[in-house]
Amino acid sequence: ALDDHIAATRHFEFFWVPEQDCCAMKALHPAPLPPAPQLPVPQGRLARYVQPSLTDRAYRIFPSERNLKFNETEFALPAANGPSCLHEIRHLMQTRYRDVAWPIEYRTLAADAIPLSPAYQRETVTISVHQAADLPYQPFFADVEAIFRNHQGRPHWGKIHTHRARELATLYPEWAAFQAVRAQLDPEERMLNEHLTQILLPAK
Repeated sequence: ALDDHIAATRHFEFFWVPEQDCCAMKALHPAPLPPAPQLPVPQGRLARYVQPSLTDRAYRIFPSERNLKFNETEFALPAANGPSCLHEIRHLMQTRYRDVAWPIEYRTLAADAIPLSPAYQRETVTISVHQAADLPYQPFFADVEAIFRNHQGRPHWGKIHTHRARELATLYPEWAAFQAVRAQLDPEERMLNEHLTQILLPAK
């Protein structure tokens, strides 16, 4: 059923909600304007995760309003590994982190040809894990990251992860070519801060 939804949808994602152990799906398709009328808003505990069907311009549809502060880690992995990876995270949360109530986000991406893109040369699933900003996240994220590592996960460049240059080099086939261009354009490494040094340069 999951493969059918993905195949039939331009942009597909779902949220696994730990409290109810169920999912809320989101499917985005190109559509003609003018906008269609909105349907009634769903009721019940899942209503906060579910929006009615609607049609509008892309810049209004794609963003999701987030009013609560949180920390997040996200990894991109081969699409074939997505379901088993999510099952492992679900088991981890149900056995060791039952207090984490934030939904897990599961999205699909088409393969691309951008050398440092997490979807480079492979059909991709991204899985995002969250924790409230005022609660500890390090042990939970560390255990989740270990699962992602076992599934060839590439970390989101702008979210929390502990990967360093040596490990990232094994995940990106064009890493050496990128490093050659980077060294040519910035031979004195003036464009690097502490974080970029950790993820782009091997430890000396």
